[in-house]
Amino acid sequence: MKTIHNPHIPGDDLDDYLLELVLKTQRSAPDSLVRKELYRKILNAILNSGRMQRRNLRSQHVYLGHPRFDECYEEAISRASVWLYQNIDRYDPSRGPVMRWFNFHLAIRHFRDAVTDVLGLKPKKSEVRIGDAEIYRRKVEETPDPLSLQMRDEVSYADLTRDYITEDPDALLATKVMSITVKEIFKEKLKGKTMREIAQNFNLKPTTLAAAWRRNLKAIELSLGKYAENHY
Repeated sequence: MKTIHNPHIPGDDLDDYLLELVLKTQRSAPDSLVRKELYRKILNAILNSGRMQRRNLRSQHVYLGHPRFDECYEEAISRASVWLYQNIDRYDPSRGPVMRWFNFHLAIRHFRDAVTDVLGLKPKKSEVRIGDAEIYRRKVEETPDPLSLQMRDEVSYADLTRDYITEDPDALLATKVMSITVKEIFKEKLKGKTMREIAQNFNLKPTTLAAAWRRNLKAIELSLGKYAENHY
């Protein structure tokens, strides 16, 4: 997609600039010339920000360094750009900066959909893997300060899972697994605890707890994916 390059807008200045443009867009008439011009400025700022997620994008089949990564990445950006215009009224400032919102959907939806189409794979239902949240938490904790701004813009699995656990939209997390709930296991997993450590903390047998968790895991991942698409 062709854009007009604009000078790099650093740090919080970019966040403020994008927020101002998005709020103006939300107040404009749908499909008006004003809205289209504001959208052009928003997309131009995002694409030229140097803060679009790339390093940690991955799917089951494609990852950074894969021979077709760039092809999938360009397709994902194209999809995300169209999605941005169609969904800009859904942006909620209380959930974080515009860059984070854009990057979140680029990662959990558009990159994976792009991989499916580019590689000719059979489409799957949207899901967010619980393991992704654990990996993201570790990356944030291990990232040096100079990269903290870029990491802040990347997929906020911590925010997503925190909100999901609080709301439990499909009432899956109240399910009892032996003497504890799925919600308690979920919280411990997101802290980086192994199933063995969780079992020890609750005086449970690790193999039995792990088997019970796996029985619930697929439904939770599908529910979390649906929640992400509807709320972020």
